[in-house]
Amino acid sequence: MSTTATTDLSGPYGNLRVHHLATGPDEKAAIVCLHPTPFDGSYFASLATSFTGERNIWAPDYPGYGESAAPQSQPSIDDYAGALLAALLTLTPKFLSSGKFHLLGFHTGCLVACEMARQQPGRIGDLVLIDVPYFNGIAQQEKHAESVTDRPETWGFAAAFSYPCAARLADVHQRALVIASGSRLAEPTRAAAAVLANAQLENCPEVTRPALENGKEQFARLVRAFLHD
Repeated sequence: MSTTATTDLSGPYGNLRVHHLATGPDEKAAIVCLHPTPFDGSYFASLATSFTGERNIWAPDYPGYGESAAPQSQPSIDDYAGALLAALLTLTPKFLSSGKFHLLGFHTGCLVACEMARQQPGRIGDLVLIDVPYFNGIAQQEKHAESVTDRPETWGFAAAFSYPCAARLADVHQRALVIASGSRLAEPTRAAAAVLANAQLENCPEVTRPALENGKEQFARLVRAFLHD
């Protein structure tokens, strides 16, 4: 069944809220969804309905977003990834019985997913990356200037637009389903797929904003066909 239940876990910055958006067989690896900035884990509630009865779907709020405790200073993508891993691994074995879980990221969540895969490769199964904010050099600096202010709610943007995308994504070896919707991130997403070691690119230009609403059934079919377990 689909659910909006939440669980509060202990993380490096304090309380970390995790939404349990759908339930499925415990023998199947759960999908952990990683939200875009400046939203929270409930962002995936609609997409999760496509997996009702098939998978456990979990979606944490990053530190400082939703109902998760905030850091005292600007975190990096490395910090977000480490904090989520520290909290999520406490769900094993009660809720993550296979010991591994898949990651599904959207926008900023794609970078967090890649960093989690780098930090704990033995605990992460497959990756699903939708609309990757893959920027480097001047383009990344311009995005940083456009999106970041001194307000804490923009810290996620600051982390994303200072992450060393080229070097870090080249160090990710999990299977990755990379989906480019018809958004302005289509080209960066295709560039990210070219850097990842084991990527399958799916172009979905017909899916327009809001992508997770308009493309949820299409995305669900792609994810369902891609995941190994």
